[in-house]
Amino acid sequence: MLATPPGRFHIMSVLIFAHHNDEHALAVRRALMAEGRHCAIFCSDEFPVGTTVSVDPSVREWRLDGPLIGADVADFDVVWNRRNKPAALVAALHPDDRLVAQTESTLFLREMRLTVAAEHQVWINKEHRQRALAAKPAQLALAHSVGLTIPRTLVSNDPARIRQFVRDTAPTIVKALDKIGWEDEEGQVVLPTTMVTLADCEDDVALSACPMIYQQRVDKAYELRVVMFGDDLLAVRLDSQSAPDGQVDWRAAAPNSFAIAETTLPDDLVARLRTFCRRADVLHGSFDLAITPEGEAVFFEFNVQGQSLWIENWNADIRVLDRLVQFLLNPVREFRFSAAARHDFASYLASEQQRATVRA
Repeated sequence: MLATPPGRFHIMSVLIFAHHNDEHALAVRRALMAEGRHCAIFCSDEFPVGTTVSVDPSVREWRLDGPLIGADVADFDVVWNRRNKPAALVAALHPDDRLVAQTESTLFLREMRLTVAAEHQVWINKEHRQRALAAKPAQLALAHSVGLTIPRTLVSNDPARIRQFVRDTAPTIVKALDKIGWEDEEGQVVLPTTMVTLADCEDDVALSACPMIYQQRVDKAYELRVVMFGDDLLAVRLDSQSAPDGQVDWRAAAPNSFAIAETTLPDDLVARLRTFCRRADVLHGSFDLAITPEGEAVFFEFNVQGQSLWIENWNADIRVLDRLVQFLLNPVREFRFSAAARHDFASYLASEQQRATVRA
């Protein structure tokens, strides 16, 4: 890498680990290339059908080849470890072999991301830190240790303890340790955060078969999505309680069904969020919090692979794409957004819609 002033990097190339047709990754790639930087994308769900990986451990070569990449991982200055989905099923294989091959391919890519980091690279975020922080109980423990308020919580598959908890903490919500989804005629159905009562907890087999997170429901005045860029942060107020479908889980509400706006946070809350990220050793991710009617901030979760450009799609005055691009070009803990307006998500979406119309 070229010599640069202290605290800044001269970023010439960025690798994004993403998935097929990832609008976030593609929008960032277009913006980075407009800035004169090289940006490649490797899509885990295109492997091994549409992409290849070749490894030579003796020279630490990890060659990635696909529609938007043809390079060694070590060729890049920055790696945005954005989102990684399971590898693709290979339809040409015997049905009994498809899942085996998919499992091995997914494991191979996970191992790759654990071992390929070069000394000169900045990873946003390191694979082993993302994996550790993906555990919701670990998040809650860390949040509590830095002074953030967390809901009363039980993570369990013990039917008796679950029923006692629901009895003692009503109203109670339940949510998955990770995203749970099913496929139906209309596509994927994802389980949102859901209210639960004692009447829902009568089946011991169902309760014991699947550990879940049970929490006392928090009364909300509004919610916050706080996106971290090093120590810099973007705090967005979500008026989710104005949307009936978004009162328990705002993600269950339709897009643009409630107002969002950039906001400022108290200094003590900002300090706790920064401490959380420093102790977790991550540079980027999104907090979900609620503000109670009494004004107390309550931590729900931290998502290292959380979406953020939807914020700009809901409110074009909130410059998220510019922040992402600036941060990827200066990925340091001390990063500060310059408030420049050079790239916007709406223009990217419009250009893609126009291209789709032309192809049709």
